[in-house]
Amino acid sequence: MPSMPITRDTAWNHWSRGLIAAANVNLALESFSSANPADPNGYSRNMLASLTLKRNYNAFRLWFGYADRFSIYPNDIVTIALYGWDSTAATSGGNTVAGVAAQMTKILDTALSLGAGIFLVTDFHQGPTDLLWSTNSGDLVKDPVTGQTTTYTYRDVLKMFWVNTLVKWQAHQALIGFDLLNEPNPLDSPQNDANGQLVFDAKLASYRALPNGWPQLAQTIITAIRAKEAQLGLKTPLPLIVEGMYGGGPNGLMVFDVPPTVSGGQSSLFLKDGNSPRIVYSFHYYDPGCVTHQGVTEWNYESLGTPYPMPGVSYDAYWYDGTPYGEFNTHASADDVKRDISRAISFKTKHPEAPVFVGEFSICQPSISQVYPPDPNRASNLPSVRVSEVQNTVAWQAPLLAQMAAVTNQAQADALVAAQGSNGARLYKEVFVGTQRRWITQLEVSADGKTMTATLGHTADPANTGDFDYGFRIWTTPLSASQLHDYAVSVNEPAVPSRGTQFATRFVGTPNARVVGRYSWQDGSGSTQTIAMTANALHMSAVQSVTLTRHATTIEFAAPTGAPAGTKFVGALVNLPSDASDPSKTVPVQMPVALLWLESPRSGAQIDLSRLAWTQDALYTWQQNGFSWAWHSEDVDGPAGVVMWRPSKEIGELLSVAASGRHIAKRAS
Repeated sequence: MPSMPITRDTAWNHWSRGLIAAANVNLALESFSSANPADPNGYSRNMLASLTLKRNYNAFRLWFGYADRFSIYPNDIVTIALYGWDSTAATSGGNTVAGVAAQMTKILDTALSLGAGIFLVTDFHQGPTDLLWSTNSGDLVKDPVTGQTTTYTYRDVLKMFWVNTLVKWQAHQALIGFDLLNEPNPLDSPQNDANGQLVFDAKLASYRALPNGWPQLAQTIITAIRAKEAQLGLKTPLPLIVEGMYGGGPNGLMVFDVPPTVSGGQSSLFLKDGNSPRIVYSFHYYDPGCVTHQGVTEWNYESLGTPYPMPGVSYDAYWYDGTPYGEFNTHASADDVKRDISRAISFKTKHPEAPVFVGEFSICQPSISQVYPPDPNRASNLPSVRVSEVQNTVAWQAPLLAQMAAVTNQAQADALVAAQGSNGARLYKEVFVGTQRRWITQLEVSADGKTMTATLGHTADPANTGDFDYGFRIWTTPLSASQLHDYAVSVNEPAVPSRGTQFATRFVGTPNARVVGRYSWQDGSGSTQTIAMTANALHMSAVQSVTLTRHATTIEFAAPTGAPAGTKFVGALVNLPSDASDPSKTVPVQMPVALLWLESPRSGAQIDLSRLAWTQDALYTWQQNGFSWAWHSEDVDGPAGVVMWRPSKEIGELLSVAASGRHIAKRAS
């Protein structure tokens, strides 16, 4: 159990001193097949006990979001805001609001018995389709129960949701905070109107002056919660966690820092909370993304194999205070972590009374077996498994993806759409949109039969042609910043790699890859099904080491043995429905002739060593600056589906040391 048990009444002492050592978990703690029907809460109880006893965590950041039958999605948040937590209305996960509330109470009870605290966070993000930031008076909330349009905005809904959540668990001693909005990300760059005139400069001062921005919404929620606490006669104000802008990144905390109005004056905090404020300021840390998210997200597949510490630099592009920044940064030590979060440190220095909390930090170990289906025992079952591209193996998606790669004309496309019934638009909205960067749209064998070139046409997405999103998204280079500078001077190129420049060729990745022309999977009955794609004849059974260049759209392979010289496959251009509610709306899409498979050239053991070094650098930095923290995420000894973020054995031991209050040593770089 935690060395200092934490409760609602004592929580602020922990928050204010940077003593929260937590893990991110979700409401699906016992929602898997291994749960015992005779003791349905046994798994969550055992899991929380394991994490408090083995890891020494004293708190848990509990997610309302994806959680199997306990899922709480945006529509459910609307329902709770309108009807409260005792509602019997159905939820998106097939439960009822009251059913989810009962699970929540069980988890709180378990945490209390273990001396651990629970603080809650929603996955509301920006509201449905960013409506949380809408200034359109017509963007009102629709009641999920009645279907009628209400008079409320989504900003109203978020406030009402948290007030009703307070009412439901007002007296529970395990409840130690609300994280009001996960990763708020209102527009971070200047906005122009249809005539090209600047209408919003995205300066931090301008955000603070908005009537409906994130700082204002946070203040509205804080004020409403405090008013309800007073009405309920609650003596101890609940700590309220507020993340900054820019998706909750460390730079975003500065939106809450109000500069002095006179020379030599002191900064003040934007948010007000009475004479004894109980506000915790939070940021998330996942830098550099090419290391922490490699192979997980669609924008980071090409970074597979990036090591940590990185041997060269990455190009880090971002907006801050209305200005674009492009920096060549090393990512190899705790000093680099300190540089990355320098504005969060500055915020803490200016406002020492304001606790700072790293609400999420992590580095994944994605592997094909971990994600679909999850393998909770990857380390022992598959110690050498390598990071692999995962989208091609989503259970429902794989057959459709393979069938799309076998389409050669419009008639075949129409038949595939028709086979989906009323859900024909999923081929475009869910399969194409989610996997397009893996689609080989042209495959050509050289005249001598020795090489073959794969073209990934959809990496040049016409809807996303910004300089740094074009072609392969390689953000790293083995060269140092000075070497890059010298090269840029020698070829008379700008210091920032824009689309098509020679300088961009210095940014390369070297994953393993293969061309998939045949795909096999097991159906629901356990039978193996196989689909031959258009370029079946050029299927590769083994991976090759390849070079991916930033902004390029082609990969050169050694041609498979027996490949017919001069063979060329080109994907058919077909129209696919794009709107489930209007079948007449279609978009032209070039079909794949085969699919790209990427693997890291690094073994699982090598990846885990990188993860351990990154984690040590991060934990050392949090401790040095007095920040509380929460690892993302944990499912010790359980079959949770987020195992790609699970700490390795060595990382788990390091987290345990830090959670117990012992100092983490600075890693020798």
